[in-house]
Amino acid sequence: MKNIIKHASHAFLPLLATLAMVACHDDKDIVVINENLPLKVAHLYMVGDATPAGWSIDNPTELTRDANDQFVFTYHGKLNTGELKFPLSKGDWGATFIYAPAAETEINDKGVAQSAIDVRKGGNDNKWKVTQAGIYTLTLNLREFKINATYEGAEPLVPINSNTLGFIGDATPAGWTTEAATMFTKTSDSPLQFTYEGHLKVGEFKLAYDGTVLKDFAGPYIQAPEPDVTINGDGVSAQGMNVGGADNKWKVTQAGTYKLLFDLTNHSLSVLSFAPDPASNPWNTSTLFMIGDAATGWNIGDALPFKKVAEHTFVYAGELKAGVFKLMTNNTGAFGTEDKDWFYAPANETTISTTGVAANGIVAGNGKSDDNKWKVTQAGNYVLTIDMDTHKISAEYVGETSSSIATAEARLVGDATPTGWDIAGTAMTKETTNALQFSWQGKLKEGEFKVAITSTNNDFSGEWLQAPAANTLVGTTGITNGGVVKGGDDKKWKVTTAGTYKITINFSARVINITYLGA
Repeated sequence: MKNIIKHASHAFLPLLATLAMVACHDDKDIVVINENLPLKVAHLYMVGDATPAGWSIDNPTELTRDANDQFVFTYHGKLNTGELKFPLSKGDWGATFIYAPAAETEINDKGVAQSAIDVRKGGNDNKWKVTQAGIYTLTLNLREFKINATYEGAEPLVPINSNTLGFIGDATPAGWTTEAATMFTKTSDSPLQFTYEGHLKVGEFKLAYDGTVLKDFAGPYIQAPEPDVTINGDGVSAQGMNVGGADNKWKVTQAGTYKLLFDLTNHSLSVLSFAPDPASNPWNTSTLFMIGDAATGWNIGDALPFKKVAEHTFVYAGELKAGVFKLMTNNTGAFGTEDKDWFYAPANETTISTTGVAANGIVAGNGKSDDNKWKVTQAGNYVLTIDMDTHKISAEYVGETSSSIATAEARLVGDATPTGWDIAGTAMTKETTNALQFSWQGKLKEGEFKVAITSTNNDFSGEWLQAPAANTLVGTTGITNGGVVKGGDDKKWKVTTAGTYKITINFSARVINITYLGA
């Protein structure tokens, strides 16, 4: 060992411990280090989206060992645009690799940017980056620890043979599936052509053929020739197809019904016909949600729903925290896309406070629009009303969450009321002199009732305004307890004497007053 250290180059000392332990995975040849520290292995492999095998560590592309020099390995063939590195064994991402001397060391028609290689186990995942696809000869000399790359020109066009063809991706009916791609109809054998007729969404796709394994997205796939090749009613922005290689997908920029022709012989894609989707009107939505730190945070799936109370009217009644929010038509999808409808404030940080909203306009857009949000400056209970017909928003501050209840409506429901247990109930009137107070006057029968509010659903679920205790009595002397409770156990008011009553509920103060007016 002392003799080895004496004669070894200082640059290779950190490799000594690692290389002495490396073994070839399939035939268990060990790495032998002599006085000049060459790296003796029986096999050398290549992985990466630039290589024919892609990122398969179990079945990587193997280099050829020179018959006259056991330390020289060569690959001759196609490289796609993308990345690569060299494992010394199969099946183990934690094994020893040959890395580039720096991340994204380029390989192109000028050769390799740096000839040095870095052999180690672990550390920075520095890969070579092929920036020009074509035919190459790669030579790795494990005695001199160098790599050489010779570009031999573009790959000759070779037909892609496959009995089947289909696609996956968020633009397609199947989505990003690992089970079954949307398959095309074979329409010609010579040239080999497949046709797809159907709807495509705005999004991306890549092609699955006979050689594709969908499970765990193993691939390989037929990819676009370069990043961001677009497809729309005007056609395809660039022609070509690559089997494997960099994960370049076709990008559908216009939703609609397409007839596409895929030619595997000539590596071409044509738009034969296109009918765009009819323009959508986001103002006609049947659902509305609020997202932001003023609500329940920025997780789209957790967004707060509004209640549709009329054909063009939505209401949210409840707590708002100090913070910002914006509105969307549904609680699915993603941020930053053009196919999802959003509603924005007329200017960024349009304030909502105890005095209402600073500007009542609403702007419709998508994920690419100006991200103008409303800003709640005073936390508390609010009633937000959205009018989709006039494109207006109103905000009413009800009070602190500990001492008020937010609602935009109040309906008496129960066998004591004129409408009985019909969920539509008997509507109370919101007073003009006190916006946080509702009142009603009329006949009550002996029986029970409770009050439906904005958070009550039409199927009797949700939250009701209820009595503070079961069987809170209502009679000729009024009410035994003037408190109210939102949600909780199903506690109702109990009318003991039929007659004419006036009921007043103040949601800011959480009190109910009931006066008997006579038989």
